[in-house]
Amino acid sequence: MPNLYYYRTFGLHLAVNHPIHFLTEANPEKPDCLILLHGGTSLAKPPPQAKQITPISSEWISDNREIVIRFHDPLNQGQVEFKLQPNGDRMEAWWSPEVSLHDVIRVCTSIMAGRILHLSGKLALHANAVQLGESCILLAAPSGAGKSSTTAALLKAGATLLSDDIVSINHSNNQFIAAHGFAQLRLWPNTASELLPHMTSLKSVYERTALTGEKCYWDLAQQPDAFIPQDRPIQAIYLLGERSKDRMSAEPLPANLAIGLLLHQLYLGQPASPELWQKPFQALVKLAQQIPVFTLQLSEGLHSLQSAHDFLLSHLCKNTE
Repeated sequence: MPNLYYYRTFGLHLAVNHPIHFLTEANPEKPDCLILLHGGTSLAKPPPQAKQITPISSEWISDNREIVIRFHDPLNQGQVEFKLQPNGDRMEAWWSPEVSLHDVIRVCTSIMAGRILHLSGKLALHANAVQLGESCILLAAPSGAGKSSTTAALLKAGATLLSDDIVSINHSNNQFIAAHGFAQLRLWPNTASELLPHMTSLKSVYERTALTGEKCYWDLAQQPDAFIPQDRPIQAIYLLGERSKDRMSAEPLPANLAIGLLLHQLYLGQPASPELWQKPFQALVKLAQQIPVFTLQLSEGLHSLQSAHDFLLSHLCKNTE
C-alpha cells in the first residue's frame, strides 16, 4: 500500500495516495473512500457496452462489476478514466499524457466526489453553503444561474463559505447538517473582475482541460474568517430564480413543490435520471418538509448583489425563528 494522505471534505473521510493541498487534513482512520491516482498511461478503446452519458463522458460496468467512467476532453484530446467500487469505498484513476495530475485532482474533488457521495448513500445538492450571521443557508440553482456570484457578494459583505458547488447533507439529531467543502470559490472571469477588482491574478481551476469551462477560483485559505472547515445545521434553502429589474424578493415554497425543484438539484456525478433519484429521494422529502425552502429573486446586475447580504439576513430573521 502506498503512502496515504488523509482528508475530510463533503462529509467524506478520504485516503489519497497524492497530497491535495486545498483539502482539510484529517486523522488517519478507516476512510469512506480510498482514492488511488495511478498516473499517465495509454487508455484502451471503450468496450462495445460503453454508454455515452454526456458529450464528453461514457460509462460502463467492467467484468469485475466496477463502475468505469471515461472523460474525453475535446480541447486537447486527453482522456481520464475512473473505476469505482459499487459502494463508493474505492476509486482509481488513470489518464492519458495530455492530462495533468492537477486536473485529475480537480475532477476527483468535483464531479467524481458527487458520484462517491451518491454511491455511499449520502444526500448531496448542487448548491453553495454559506454561514450568514448565525444561520447556515444553501443557495441552490443549475450551473450558470448565479450561485457563485451571489456567494462571492455575500462573502465580501462578511459571510463565510462552508462549501462551493456540492453540499453533502446528513440528518442527525433531528437536524439537517451541511458538511464543509474546501476553501475555494469558483468564479467566471467576468464575475471575478467586477466583484474582486483588486484580485487580478486568480488562477484557473483547470490547467489543460476544458471539461467545465474556464472558471477561476478565489483562494479563501488566506482570507480571515472567509471559510470554516466545520459542519453546520441548515436553517433555510434558497432556490435562485430569474433576476428582477425592480426589487429583491423571497417567496416560500410548499414542501411538495420544493421536493420537485430540489430533485433537479441533486448532485449525482452525472446527469440526473429517475433510477439515480431513488436512493436520495426519501432524505430529500424529509429535508423539504423540515427546512423552509424559498425562491429567491435578486436584482439585475452584479453591482446589486452587494445588498443581497442585508436582504437575506433580514429575511432569515423574519422567517426562520
